[in-house]
Amino acid sequence: MRRIPLSNLSPGMVLSKPLHNKSKKLLLAPGKKLTLPMFNTLRNSDEEFVFLGKWNEQDAQRYGQGNRVKNLRNEADKLIVSLRQEYDERLKDMDLSPAPSGPALMREMNLAIPEERSSEHINDFMILKDEGEQFVEDMVNGWVHDDEVGQSVYALTEKFSNAMCKDPNLLSVLSQAKNSDTYLFGHSVNVSLLSMRMGATLGHDKMQIMDIGAAAMMQDLGMAMVPDEVLNKPDRLDKIEMLDVQKHTYRSVYMIERFQGIPLLSRFLALQCHERINGSGYPRKRPGTLIHRFTKIVSVADVYESLISDRPWRAGLSPYRAMEQLIQWTSKGDYESDAIRSLLYTLSLYPIGTYVELSNGEKGRVISANGVAYDRPVIAVTIDASGARLNEPHILNLKDQPEIKVAKVLEDWAKEMDTMTAFAA
Repeated sequence: MRRIPLSNLSPGMVLSKPLHNKSKKLLLAPGKKLTLPMFNTLRNSDEEFVFLGKWNEQDAQRYGQGNRVKNLRNEADKLIVSLRQEYDERLKDMDLSPAPSGPALMREMNLAIPEERSSEHINDFMILKDEGEQFVEDMVNGWVHDDEVGQSVYALTEKFSNAMCKDPNLLSVLSQAKNSDTYLFGHSVNVSLLSMRMGATLGHDKMQIMDIGAAAMMQDLGMAMVPDEVLNKPDRLDKIEMLDVQKHTYRSVYMIERFQGIPLLSRFLALQCHERINGSGYPRKRPGTLIHRFTKIVSVADVYESLISDRPWRAGLSPYRAMEQLIQWTSKGDYESDAIRSLLYTLSLYPIGTYVELSNGEKGRVISANGVAYDRPVIAVTIDASGARLNEPHILNLKDQPEIKVAKVLEDWAKEMDTMTAFAA
């Protein structure tokens, strides 16, 4: 059972799980549409949260302890000036360019393209991602004890690391899948997964990659303290609202400081993740020489995941268009070229999951990147040159077929296909 803000609901929604209020009353049965009159009744009630899923009394008691986010926001905002001064001083002694310090995790990855994946295998990975999203929610709301956060987050990122070695391409697909009821929780886990994969391509060892994953999962926690009316505003924010959003960097630092067993890196990354190497970012307009190497990785993953996500003020871009946009911004000096190359190495120019038409007339789906051959991914071909659908997809590695190239991206196909069920091979 998950507690979700009422503001996350909208008329016309069809939920796959039952919806309850805090009094255990069933509000909406699975598969039923949330009508406008029902939505208005909820909105006019004193309900701030509703509960999604089968009723669980233990969860209800845990959630009933109260939401600490508002209190944390007030506490954090009082300390922003002192936090700014403290971390300006800490920056002077911070090693901003850690080199790989052990065997590269990339050596342990199984980069072979499997002929098939069982539904059980895919489900295991999806369960792991759900575990991550639940953990982020628990951190935000104080449902996991602050003393246990460090141990728990590293246990989780170790699971992510092991899964990445077992099936890195499947994990890359999961990092783009949207299956969370709340944007922050899904976004945090997606950025963590993608950042870890990118860190591996840059040669970092397992412990460093777990550090990256833990920091990436926490870097946006302060967004939970931004008022819902700002987060869900359907048009451009004004200057005051934008300043409130930008405060989330220090609010994240304040929240992370409460957790035991979290290294200083996580706080620095939360503070710097929205800086840009040309000095155009926030909150301190730091140039690239004063931005941590791991931050540069997570910044790219964070923006890519944001671009492909639907937000109240815009629809998400296709992965291919998001990649194009990031490359353009990198050419203007916003992002480090090594970080973009690691994203291309991980997902390819045509990110894993993208539907494409080839120069020979065949059509299919990108299922694996091909390292530095960014524009020559591995394709699961599902439609032959005559337009006939194949009974079984055949795997075409464009790196081995120099006469064939991607002719165009089939963006309309992606809108019709589910991220996971379409993942053939």
